[in-house]
Amino acid sequence: MKLSELRSLLNEMDFHPSRALGQNFLIDGNILDILLDAADVRHRDEILEIGPGLGAVTEALVDSARRVVAVEKDRRLYEHLRERFKDKPKLELICADMLEVDTEALLKTGFNKVVSNLPYSAGSRILINLAMAEAAPERIIVTVQQEVAERLAAQAGESNYSKLSVWLQLDYDIRLVKTVSPTCFWPVPEVRSEIVSLTRRRWQSLSKAERWMFYDLTTEAFTHRRKQLATIFAHAEGALHRAPGHIAAVLEQLELDPRARPEALSVEQWCALAKILTPKD
Repeated sequence: MKLSELRSLLNEMDFHPSRALGQNFLIDGNILDILLDAADVRHRDEILEIGPGLGAVTEALVDSARRVVAVEKDRRLYEHLRERFKDKPKLELICADMLEVDTEALLKTGFNKVVSNLPYSAGSRILINLAMAEAAPERIIVTVQQEVAERLAAQAGESNYSKLSVWLQLDYDIRLVKTVSPTCFWPVPEVRSEIVSLTRRRWQSLSKAERWMFYDLTTEAFTHRRKQLATIFAHAEGALHRAPGHIAAVLEQLELDPRARPEALSVEQWCALAKILTPKD
């Protein structure tokens, strides 16, 4: 949709985009094509879209996939979409805040892909909820803030390697597809964006208990990311607390430097640490 057409439509709807909700509408057809090409939509696909806005991505998905469910928080946009796609039985619209939706229950209805221009304000939290679900999708292809994208793909030792990095890389291989200029959206955001492709990986074999230990460990560690591992565990509370001698032995067993900081450990090393620290039945 051209900018003039977008403005005309929004004026007709008497709609003013909300900065707080991260409402920036895609107006560049080339970027839309790149997003859809990365998603490789097939007739058998069942796709979840989050934040469909005015329906630019939605239209292409409905024409190509078996089933599309779009979750839109803004009631006015939801009503617009309902009218626009009233003759498209393959599309189900849900008016809700994705952060308040039961993500697990929704995903269990059957999706193999998520394809979205995610709202800037909630992109990281939405991705975490999707990845942590038992029925997590095989592919996630989304546009997010460039800063978020770089954190998703960051590797151990890099300055932007974070809890978001290790949590998403636990289950997904992450590829940065395309940097998107602010001028590809209207209103023009203050930040650059990035199309990111996440493909579910099968290398790790954490049990449910080990997985929760992984989440607890990395949360504690990256909360104190400037401290050394030995210090973090010595001062941790509850189930994460370990006596200095015990944690020293564990770190030595895994050939980890007790003076290392959280960002020095790869996802594989965090998994190994979670496995050895999980209480055995």
